[in-house]
Amino acid sequence: LDAYESEGRWTDALRPARALALEQALEYIPKARAGAVELRLGDRDAARHLYDELVPTWFSDLTLSIDDAGSGTLSATVAGYASSLENPDVRQEVPPIPGVVTDKPDARHGLRVTERVYIDSAFRDSIRTWILNTPIAAKKEYKYSDLGMYLMQWVVERVSGMSLDAYVDATFYAPLGLSHIGYHPRDRFQRSRIVPTEYDAEFRQQQVWGDVHDPGAAMLGGVAGHAGLFSDPGDLAVLMQLLLNKGAYGGRRYLSEAVVNEFTRCQFCAPKAKEDENRRGLGFDKPVREGKGGPTCGCVSLASFGHTGFTGTMVWADPDQNVVYVFLSNRVYPTALNKALIQLDIRTRIQEVVHDAVAAREREGKVKK
Repeated sequence: LDAYESEGRWTDALRPARALALEQALEYIPKARAGAVELRLGDRDAARHLYDELVPTWFSDLTLSIDDAGSGTLSATVAGYASSLENPDVRQEVPPIPGVVTDKPDARHGLRVTERVYIDSAFRDSIRTWILNTPIAAKKEYKYSDLGMYLMQWVVERVSGMSLDAYVDATFYAPLGLSHIGYHPRDRFQRSRIVPTEYDAEFRQQQVWGDVHDPGAAMLGGVAGHAGLFSDPGDLAVLMQLLLNKGAYGGRRYLSEAVVNEFTRCQFCAPKAKEDENRRGLGFDKPVREGKGGPTCGCVSLASFGHTGFTGTMVWADPDQNVVYVFLSNRVYPTALNKALIQLDIRTRIQEVVHDAVAAREREGKVKK
């Protein structure tokens, strides 16, 4: 790890901060997280800071919990919820309206996009209507897209009767004692505790710092099913440990084992692996079974699952090796054109070091499989 940190290209690529949390899993790790290790790379306080995080993995937890409660079902289609998602006042495509954006919040412009940029609150309904009115392709094939997560946010909110940010806090974060993860970090922390992302020269024309990086989530006011969540590595490690524990943590069950198993398995994998197969679970990414590439090193088991984020983040859990790996960085600072993190395979190279170390400790009998 020290060798990777000393690589000049990587240091330049990831400034000003990156943080890493590693956890050798126990049956239940208490809030003090005995057995957990936080490694602070570069900035000594990096692990205390909040990073613009990857939402689909944690949003899948919401879908898990809705499914677990019997309020939703995996066999249901979005069409079954579509009528309840529509706003009767916004059924057709809304033409551009002068004054949709202003530099100060007021009774009409209540959605904060970023510093000195506020958008008409009705724009949220317009986005939903545009998505629902988009024609569906006749050919059914896998596409990596945010639209499913946009829709799932609205389904969860309608079923639960709560806003997405309130739901995740009441259902997961507060009971788990997590105090850093959540939406709208500016409302809870000083900006110095939040890691900046991109200098957005095209859309917001300023440094994005404390607001969600994703433009679509920004136009929804910072709370979305596909983006907007900020966290430190410790809180993410707890959530991944909960999933390794098959839905339980600290003596309390949050999700059923059956639901966790269903969402973290490959949904479309054939008995024999193919190079072009859809390897993903429900809301979770999975390792490549055949060929090269994919989000992980070759050292993880096929039972493992996780997610990688556009801003330079990664979480991964391996139930076979009892390892939780959390890597947070601001790859897009100061520009999203920065590809060094990907080109140097930093996330997967560190992951390989972690798994090799755990395997060595198991061979020495120092840890339990």
